[in-house]
Order: sequence, then C-alpha cells, then structure tokens
Amino acid sequence: PWLPPTSRTFRDGGETAAHTMRPAARLVVVHDACALGELQRLAHEHAFRAFPVVQGERLLGVVMRDKLRVCVGECSVLMASWRTRRS
Repeated sequence: PWLPPTSRTFRDGGETAAHTMRPAARLVVVHDACALGELQRLAHEHAFRAFPVVQGERLLGVVMRDKLRVCVGECSVLMASWRTRRS
C-alpha cells in the first residue's frame, strides 16, 4: 500500500524496503510439514526472530522464535510425562 506524504522528516535517506530486505535466495523458509525438532535446529543455526512458513510457493504465515521456544518447551514437558506413564 502507498503511504501519503506527511510533514514529518524521516532519516531513512530515501531507502525503500527493497534496500533493506533479505534476497529471496538467502531466505530460510520452513515448509508446512516441518517437525518441531527441525525448527529448533534452524532457530539454533540462525539468529532470525522469525521464519516464514510456506506450502509450495504459497506463504502460510510466520513462526516467531519466542513462540517456537514456548511450543518446544511444552512439547518437552508432554513427552516427559508420556515417557513416565509408559514406564
């Protein structure tokens, strides 16, 4: 969307989103069938705050690092509980 001009002065030097974005060839994307363990590995290897989630060429959404951390923690608790019940 286009933003109308304002009277405010910005210190961006005229840069656009294209100047600051990561090129598509360097993106780290997650496919919709990706397991939590793989997500955890990607989060460990890359300092990104979020990972785009795709299905084929379609963007489904974004998984945030902090949400991933919570989810992995909850899954770990559930798995420990499950293992305890089995033994």
